[in-house]
Amino acid sequence: MGWTDAWNKDEVFSRVLSVACDYSVDEGLVLSVIYSNQLHCLSTIQRVVDQWRTSLEELILECKTVPAPSIVTASDFSSAGLAESDFCKLVQGDLPLLDLALVDIEDIYPCLPVQEGLLFATLQDPAAYMVQLGFTIKGQLNVGRFHRAWEQTAHDHSILRTRFLMASGCDANKNLQRTTGFTPDRPWIRFGFCRTAPDLFKLMISVHHALVDGWSIGLLLHSVCSNYIGDTLPTAVQYRDFVDHIGDQDTSAAEQFWTHQFSGVEEPCLLVQPHYHHPTFPDLRPSDASFYGAVEKSVHILEQINRLTSDHGVTLSTLLRVAMAAVLQHHTGSTDPVFGVVVSGRNVPVEGVENIIGACINTIPCRVALGSNPSVGDILQAVYATSTQAHGFEHCRLTDIHRWSGLGQERPLFNTLLVLENYPETPTNPKLPFQMELDSFWDPTDFPLAVIAHAQGDQLQFRVSYRTLDFSPDFINSFTDHFIAALSSLVSVDASSPLTSIQILTLAEREQLLSSWATNPHDTPRVLAHDLFKQQCENAPRLTALTYNGQHYTYAQL
Repeated sequence: MGWTDAWNKDEVFSRVLSVACDYSVDEGLVLSVIYSNQLHCLSTIQRVVDQWRTSLEELILECKTVPAPSIVTASDFSSAGLAESDFCKLVQGDLPLLDLALVDIEDIYPCLPVQEGLLFATLQDPAAYMVQLGFTIKGQLNVGRFHRAWEQTAHDHSILRTRFLMASGCDANKNLQRTTGFTPDRPWIRFGFCRTAPDLFKLMISVHHALVDGWSIGLLLHSVCSNYIGDTLPTAVQYRDFVDHIGDQDTSAAEQFWTHQFSGVEEPCLLVQPHYHHPTFPDLRPSDASFYGAVEKSVHILEQINRLTSDHGVTLSTLLRVAMAAVLQHHTGSTDPVFGVVVSGRNVPVEGVENIIGACINTIPCRVALGSNPSVGDILQAVYATSTQAHGFEHCRLTDIHRWSGLGQERPLFNTLLVLENYPETPTNPKLPFQMELDSFWDPTDFPLAVIAHAQGDQLQFRVSYRTLDFSPDFINSFTDHFIAALSSLVSVDASSPLTSIQILTLAEREQLLSSWATNPHDTPRVLAHDLFKQQCENAPRLTALTYNGQHYTYAQL
């Protein structure tokens, strides 16, 4: 900062004192003071300028040491699509309800379609899609270090610091990420931890599916264990990168794909149990323990399955879809069975997508056309090809797919779900002074029936969860047996055999159908049916033989 008293003495000024500031690269900040020497002495003006200079230097020092409050507007979160007025309502009205302030917010962005669907289901049933995992930890666990390892994982993966809300005046749900990390009293991810013996602990994790999918659980545990022993982890790929990619997709191509998938489908394929009424309906609530039921079974056919999928160049998921279609055709009679499938959603060109912690999955419909009675080999190839083609269109809203299908909106597109769980194993690291074993888990859906398959060792394990308002335990046991029978038959029949040749009934059901029900303990005359009718006309001509539309007809009239 310089000082100058250079001015034009012939110039006439209308003010007693005039101060001007200017800045140049060479001289820096230049202060010009013009005053009347008839009113002020130079020494007086010099003292004023010196005091101003001292105050300015103190102010600059204060600005360097104390950060100024940030000014944030809706434009700083452009992908959220919020108008400035809506942003103000969010800051002043919504955030305080979550015990948050604007300074806590790192990012705001729209929910993916799967998150919207999961959150909507949670509004109907608070327990829906709340995953619970129980672990037994054995060994010399340092609790403080374990806690810090979780905190570091939450710091590295912003999805674990995410809250959801419906922004005021906005149609889409938003993700809010907390920069301060999550706390156990928040609803979207919670922990229960206790010591049951000197070197024995129990850990319970409750987390909503809108935050993580099954694949993410293994990544989460790996991150925590690596942080515990101090291993260096690569820079985490954020869920936001995945969301940005999905948001950039063109929906017109997706509309064409799904419209084509439902070409020729005349009505939804909905599974119902005839003449079934739950004894406590309608008093049963989703929060009641008996609202959902489950049947668990397993089959030792993984070796045959691996051989079949290798020979035909398909996947386990393909085989499960074909089996599901065959069983639904058996129970509904539909030649166009449609059911939901949960896809990983990670078949996208996002670098490091396999290491993203977040809800990348989605539920989409699977239509299997069986009208032409295809062979086993042909239907396997057709289902595999369709699932591969769907990779680019897996992140659509079910409501949009339903609209594109051309089917009426008064009934759901499907009411059954097929899930192939692909959870990574619990991490094992020789550096860890403890072992973690998964000993319990609960992963409910809000579908009336869901077939959940999981490969474990040499077994293929099934858990069929169902709503007790819709199905009885006997029906679900029978359905599960039919699914396993269809799957076992698929891996044993010749690929050129028609799909209708596979066995769906169990051995006991076939024995009952072909033996027990095929025999008649009563003696019957060996005559033709029309001769029996004639004989009845002669024996009881006035007996009512037919009732139709309220009219009664005797044997004689017929």
